[in-house]
Amino acid sequence: MIRHTFVASLVCVSGLAAIGSVAGLSAGQQNSELPAAARNYWAFKLPIQAPLPEASVRFQHPIDRFLEAARQEKSLRPAPRAARLTLLRRAYLDLIGLPPSPAESAAFLADASPDAWERLIDGLLASPHYGERWGRHWLDVARYADSSGFEQDYDRPNAWRYRDYVIRSFNQDKPYDVFLKEQFAGDELDTRTDDTLIATGFLRAGPRVAFREKDNPERRYEYLDDLIATTGRGVLGLTVRKRRRTTRRFTRSRRARRRSERKSGRSRRLTKRS
Repeated sequence: MIRHTFVASLVCVSGLAAIGSVAGLSAGQQNSELPAAARNYWAFKLPIQAPLPEASVRFQHPIDRFLEAARQEKSLRPAPRAARLTLLRRAYLDLIGLPPSPAESAAFLADASPDAWERLIDGLLASPHYGERWGRHWLDVARYADSSGFEQDYDRPNAWRYRDYVIRSFNQDKPYDVFLKEQFAGDELDTRTDDTLIATGFLRAGPRVAFREKDNPERRYEYLDDLIATTGRGVLGLTVRKRRRTTRRFTRSRRARRRSERKSGRSRRLTKRS
């Protein structure tokens, strides 16, 4: 249910944002064209493969050739090649977040085969620690935590299932579109598994007060707003949020309810006295 409301809210917010932006413009501004810079925003552009620049034969990798071209424009010289031990430590720390052991360092330094570096990288990518190292970045996007936050900060005893799902997805090299579909609508896919159901933990990973929720119905909209903002920033590259309005309506309803309760309590006391 919360996912259906979330998707509907996301669509409505996008439409209302456009309507609200137009409503605030004058008649002349509404008929004017958007500036080129607004249409040229990076999030709305398809990536284009640029041709490889000419570079020294020393640089064979495409990334190195782009970097060398940028250095040449600024008349900069490249740093000397790193030692094999330095490269080894960089690879381990970058890919799995752990330094190599003395035995692993000795084995790599003693390997004189031409594909030693490629085999090292393949081995690190196949390590279970790879998903632990890089999955944490998505967990930050998904605002994952083992507790609900706020002053109560209740534990979430099953939150680890979603965390492990993310780690497995990275280790399995799961396609990005499948990764997103499972988290947004894993329970609605044609083929549902335990993993696709666990993946929807993304929708409940944000902070929750988890205390007297029925007495504070406005919190539901705060949670939906958090989902919309997280999806906009983490997936669309946009800061999409619900338009903030006054909570006076909720405040008035609570005050009216309290006044009504006080009056009913007072009338009961008067009835008992009479």
